[in-house]
Amino acid sequence: MLAVVIKNAIQVRTTLNHIAWQRLIIIFQTFCTLDTNAHNHHLPLNVCKNEGICAGIQLYDNCNYNSECYFGMFCNEGGRCVREKAFGERCTQNEACGRKGMCIFETTLSTYGTCKQILSQSDNSLVLPMYKADMAEIDSNIFVYQSDFEKVCRSGFLNVTSGRCSSGLKSKNKGKVCTSDLDCPTTDPQKYASCKCGHNAKGTKYCDIEGGDDEWTDVFTKVNPFLIQFQFQKYYERSYDCHSAEGFNSCNGNQFYQDFKCSELKAKLYVDLINIPDCLHSLMRVHPFFYEYFTYCKSILSNALSTLSYICLIMCILVLCIF
Repeated sequence: MLAVVIKNAIQVRTTLNHIAWQRLIIIFQTFCTLDTNAHNHHLPLNVCKNEGICAGIQLYDNCNYNSECYFGMFCNEGGRCVREKAFGERCTQNEACGRKGMCIFETTLSTYGTCKQILSQSDNSLVLPMYKADMAEIDSNIFVYQSDFEKVCRSGFLNVTSGRCSSGLKSKNKGKVCTSDLDCPTTDPQKYASCKCGHNAKGTKYCDIEGGDDEWTDVFTKVNPFLIQFQFQKYYERSYDCHSAEGFNSCNGNQFYQDFKCSELKAKLYVDLINIPDCLHSLMRVHPFFYEYFTYCKSILSNALSTLSYICLIMCILVLCIF
């Protein structure tokens, strides 16, 4: 009986979340008021048409920022709003590739990159640009990390040393004390996980996780409905209607963004969260390194407690009806 009650409560919660999401889409599409002088706070320079739809700067008109341009356009190097590029076309910025792509460069000196679809690149695909001091330099085999570029990989993980998409490897000694990378073997005998310093009181170093460990696969492949932790793709597929200038941000309050962000931060901060002192827990809301973690993961906990509240409410109603 209890199992049925819990299942029904979760279904109610899921339905309510779906309704809330549909309302968010409507709000985003008609966010501005009927006042033609009103402005959208996400796209502050976009004024409203009479029917309340945000109207950005039109095709080939002058612009200064990507957010000024109408949906489906970006502000190019010449200061004009132009249509977003197709996958495979050359680009100079992520916004040029639209909501579903990113601009990938071969080297740090490349004038143009190529638009590649998010979650499209298989393992061993080169994603990070190779560092070069000049064009005549022989391959340096040093790669420069670019924020969010791992999202181009199907696995959602890339090896920053090789600059390539990677997955499957697991850290055999994750979370264990180490002195160097050699103390952190992986499931590949030739490769090692990183031995990193954390934020613990003793300055101890620990073996980090790899792309095949649960903490990373939770971000991009697994779904845990009881903790309401949805994968990156859940958030991403529900953000197509957002302007490309928003990047991987909340997309007008997309709830799935908070779920994805918390999982991602738990993976990125895996070592940093090991054996941290109690005093740091109370300082997370103001600590610059942990502020995002505190913000988004506290939201996840609130949602989980909210679901439990639904369950308790239904159980109480049943008890009252029975007696």
